[in-house]
Formats: sequence, structure tokens, C-alpha cells
Amino acid sequence: MGKKKERRSHKRYEVDSVEGELTYTFEVKILNMSLEGMAIETNKMLNIDKKYRIKLANNEDKTIEIDGQVVWSRLQKTQRLESGDVIPIYRSGIKFNRIFTKRANEIAEFIEKNRVMTLEKRILGRFRVQNDRAEIDTPLDFVVKKMSLSGMLIETYMPMKLNEHYDMTLKLDDKTRINVTGRVANVITPEEGARTYRVGIEFKNLNTQDRESLRKYLLSLNNLE
Repeated sequence: MGKKKERRSHKRYEVDSVEGELTYTFEVKILNMSLEGMAIETNKMLNIDKKYRIKLANNEDKTIEIDGQVVWSRLQKTQRLESGDVIPIYRSGIKFNRIFTKRANEIAEFIEKNRVMTLEKRILGRFRVQNDRAEIDTPLDFVVKKMSLSGMLIETYMPMKLNEHYDMTLKLDDKTRINVTGRVANVITPEEGARTYRVGIEFKNLNTQDRESLRKYLLSLNNLE
């Protein structure tokens, strides 16, 4: 009860120059891969030349993380869900970046362990794999509209779900950055003609130093509600 009262007592400030970035993770299907890259399928459109981080589950307790860059992307088809909604399905090609000996050995081990042996055995040097699920991390920008020591109201183009957690970085000014885990506390869908969601975020795991930086920044504002 004390914590709840404390959260409610935090003053909220309107802000107009605070921007942030969160890490968004989504699942993709691996169509084929090699030591140099992979082709994937997903319902998310990936931007050509944009960099992403790919996570491969090599076994139950080991994940291979690879940085990659999209070299091609196209709409492959549409798919109707049980709900009746129709979603787009995209295929994209990703080229791996900074593949050194250790990482190359890990990728080779993953392919050897998971490759599907067919009559042709491989497609242009790329193997199909049994463990065809991977995760991709991508940074997404957002704008902060209101802030307090316990949370914030943001605007973003990405739909979010209640109680999802995201790793976030806030740019308070030219010199100050703070890192925080945020929980989605509420979501307001875009009004007719608008594209942005308004999302209430509750701060989690805000360390002492970042909390003090945030406190000093908020105290410097004059537009107190």
C-alpha cells in the first residue's frame, strides 16, 4: 500500500524534447542459411540496409547472437488468421556482419546440427534447417509526452500489449542518457486519421544513478502540472 501511495504522489511533468528508444523482439522463420547470411519469413516488414540482431537457439541453454543487415525484402503473400484478420507475410535476406572465427564456428555448428538433408542437399550454398525459429531484436524510437519518477506517457507507431516489458533508453538532454525497463500499463489506440499509439509506461529496475539523473532533470522543468 505504501508503494502504491508513493507512485501516485510523484509529480508529472509535460515534456517536449525527450526522445527514447526501445528494443523490440519478434519471431521469424528461417527459410535457409549459410555462414554468410540467411533468408527469413515474418509478418513484419524489414527495412533494407537496416541493422538487426538475430538470436539463434542452439540448445536449451545457449543462444547465438549475430548482427546482420537486410539486403533485400519483399511482400510474399497474405495470410488470413482464425480471427478473420488478414496479415502480410514478408521474405527478407539478411547478411551477417562481423563474423569472426568463434562466431563462424558457432554458426557452422548450428547448421551442421540442424540442417535438413534433401536430394539437392543445399540451395546455392544455403541449407534449410530443422530448428527454423529465430528471434530478431530491433531498435524503435518513441517520443515522451509526460514523465514522472515512476513512469511516462509516450507516443509510438508500434502497437503494444498490456504488461509487456521493454528495455528502454531515454535521452533527457544532449549529455544525459538513462536506461530502464518499462512495463506497459495502458494503451490508447490511435484516433481516426492518426497513426500513433499513446502508451503509459511504468518504470521497472531504474537504478539509483539513473533515478537521480531523472529527478534532477524533472526538477529543472518549469511546466509542472
